[in-house]
Amino acid sequence: MIFIQYFARFLLKFLNGNYGVLLSRVILLTTLGGAFYSSSYAQTQSQSQVEKVEKILGRDAGFRHQLGTNEEQTELNAKTLGKILGHSREILQIVQGIPSDPESELDSDLYVAGKRVWSAKGRFEGGSYVFEAGIPPGEVRVPVVSFPVGPLMVQVDAGIQYLADVSGKVSPSLSYPLEFSTIQATMSPEATLAGFAEGYAKLLLVRGGVGGRVDLLDANAKLNAWIYFNGNQPKLKYSGYLKYLYGSVYVFADIYRVFAFRWKRLIHEALFKWKGGCINFTPADPNTGEAAQCDAR
Repeated sequence: MIFIQYFARFLLKFLNGNYGVLLSRVILLTTLGGAFYSSSYAQTQSQSQVEKVEKILGRDAGFRHQLGTNEEQTELNAKTLGKILGHSREILQIVQGIPSDPESELDSDLYVAGKRVWSAKGRFEGGSYVFEAGIPPGEVRVPVVSFPVGPLMVQVDAGIQYLADVSGKVSPSLSYPLEFSTIQATMSPEATLAGFAEGYAKLLLVRGGVGGRVDLLDANAKLNAWIYFNGNQPKLKYSGYLKYLYGSVYVFADIYRVFAFRWKRLIHEALFKWKGGCINFTPADPNTGEAAQCDAR
C-alpha cells in the first residue's frame, strides 16, 4: 500500500508537469516497467524506494533494481546494479527531475556504467519552450604501450573524443481568430567526432609530450521553421556545414588534479595544422547569388 500511495503522488506530479518533455517521461516509465519484471525475486518497500533482487547462479551473481527519490522529492532515481563474484557494479542509472510547477526546469540524465551518456533539459521561458538534449562531451582513452625510462614512465595513448547535441526553441504566437496564429521553431544541432594519439613522459603528477588529432566529423547546422494556421505553406530557412579530416600535431603538458581525480591540460600548442574537406549546406545569397563559405572554426 505504501508503494501504491507513493506511485499515485508521483503520477499526479507527472500529469501536472511540463508536457513539452512528455516523450522523455514515457521512455523513462517504459524502462522502469521492464526493469521490475522477473520470475523470482525478493522485494522490500519503503516510502521512497522499491528494491527488487533477482538471483542468478546462486548468491554470487544477480541484479538489483532500485527506484527512489531524493529527500526533497524533486528527483526520481532508477538504478540497475549487477553483482558478479561478490562485487557490485552500477550498470544503468536514470535520473529524472520532478517539477514542482509547470514553469520549473526539468532535467533528465542517463548513465551507463557510471558514465553519463545522455542529458536533456527543458523549460518554459517568456512564452516559449526552450530545450537542450544530446550526448555530453566525452573522451575514450586507451593505453597502447608503456615502459619505464629511469624515473619516468613513457606511454602512448590513443582514443576518440565526441560530442552530439541539439538546442532549440518553440515559440507559439496565438491570435484571435485562430487562423492568424503562427508557430516558430528554431533548432541548432551539432556533432563532433575526432581521433587522437599522444605519446608522453609521466613523472608523478605531471606529464607532457606530443600528440596528433584528426577531426573525422565536425558538423553544425541551424534550422528555422514557421508554421501558419491560415493554410499558407510552412517556411523553412537553414544553414550549416560538414567538415572532415581536419587535423593537427601539437605539444602538450598536463597536471593531475588529486581532488578532482582527473588530468587537466595546462599547455596545448599546435606545431602545424592541415585542412580537410568541407561541404556547405547554406543556400546562396538570393541578392548576389554568391555561395557562403564553410565556417572555419
